[in-house]
Amino acid sequence: MATYQFETGETIRLAASILDEDGAAVEPDTSTDARVTQPDGTQDPANGAMTSTAVGTYYYDFPAASTTQPGTYCCEIISVHGAATTIQPFTFNVIERRA
Repeated sequence: MATYQFETGETIRLAASILDEDGAAVEPDTSTDARVTQPDGTQDPANGAMTSTAVGTYYYDFPAASTTQPGTYCCEIISVHGAATTIQPFTFNVIERRA
């Protein structure tokens, strides 16, 4: 699992591809959501539905404001296609903006 690093004040684009078992891009049956957990373990209030740009391609812009906690964030991209719920986990780090 890759970990990416960003500075406070940046907008972080969280992207996901929704694929079927054959690797073909598909539209999920329900919305595709981003669930972000802050370094202190609380759910981020900015969680929400992702935006589709093409079949099976989604993004969510997470605002890492200047007041955002530095540390490691856990993100889960959640989608439902047929009887399967898919959760794509990854992490990213937010550090204090360099002067």
